[in-house]
Amino acid sequence: MSNTANDEQQQDKLLFSETVSGITPLVQDKIIPLSEKNPSIGRKTSSQYSNEAALDIKESLSELSDDYDPFEDDQQRYDLNFHQVSISKRKFKELQKGHFKNELMLDLHGCNKQQARMEVVCFLKHCQEHHFKRVAIMPGYGHGILRRSLNNWLRQLPQVLAFAESPSHSGGKGVIRLLLAASNE
Repeated sequence: MSNTANDEQQQDKLLFSETVSGITPLVQDKIIPLSEKNPSIGRKTSSQYSNEAALDIKESLSELSDDYDPFEDDQQRYDLNFHQVSISKRKFKELQKGHFKNELMLDLHGCNKQQARMEVVCFLKHCQEHHFKRVAIMPGYGHGILRRSLNNWLRQLPQVLAFAESPSHSGGKGVIRLLLAASNE
């Protein structure tokens, strides 16, 4: 390498160092606490749960089928709106309109389908343990693979009473709001 090219490279490094000096790196976690209930709650993986809870997570994972197809037509398959019979239409409409404040949010950006499945099950277990009832999952936009999978998975989980896409002013199709059943503890 010639001396001039080496000098230019050194100048570029120095200029870059000067430009980014004083910048603090961002720290990101998959679960973003939105509630004042316990803002110090961190993300857990299945290995950090007790043996009983880990078995419960593994059982939930095995019950989530990608082959489950409750949809009558393709429109339903892409419609992320669902509620169990126990949820009133009024309460479901409030969920759809975004009247509930999310207590916790799971960000699935960067996850593949298998990782997302694990994250969702662990997240819902975490929500049950801490008695969160109004939460959100952020699959993002992308190609819609995670959105379709979530639509399928969430319908199979008994603790999910209802879910709907967020209104456009608070995330739109990139965020799914959920109402969860109270924990059995």
